[in-house]
Amino acid sequence: MLIVLTVTALPYTTYMFLTALASYDHRFEAVARTLGASPAQVVGKVRLGLLAPAIARAGFLAFLVGWSDYITTVLIGGGQFVTLPILLGSAASSTGGEQLTAALSLAMIAPPVVLLILLARHRPRGRTPS
Repeated sequence: MLIVLTVTALPYTTYMFLTALASYDHRFEAVARTLGASPAQVVGKVRLGLLAPAIARAGFLAFLVGWSDYITTVLIGGGQFVTLPILLGSAASSTGGEQLTAALSLAMIAPPVVLLILLARHRPRGRTPS
C-alpha cells in the first residue's frame, strides 16, 4: 500500500522539485569549489542546503497526498486497510454521526498541521521563503 501511495504522489512532487531545480544556480557550487570545498562538502552543504526547502515542500506534499488518499486505499486495499480517510468517509455517509465526523475531521487535520509547524520551525534563519 505504501508503494502505491508513493507512486500516486510522484507526479506532484516531481513537478514541484523540477521547478526548484530549474531555478538552481550552479555557480554556488563553483564558488564553493574555488574556496576549497571538497566534492562531498559541495553536495552536502551547498546543493542540499539550497535544495532543502524544495525537498521539504515535496516531502510535505507527498505526505498530504498519501495521508488524505481515500480512493486509492479503497481500490487497492480492498477494504482491508482501515485509515482515517476511510473512517471519515463512512462516518460522513451515515446519519446521526456528526460528532464522530467532526472528531475524525480534526484527527485528519492535526498531523499535517503539526508537520507544517515543524517544517516552518526548521527553516533557515535570514532567508526569505521561496
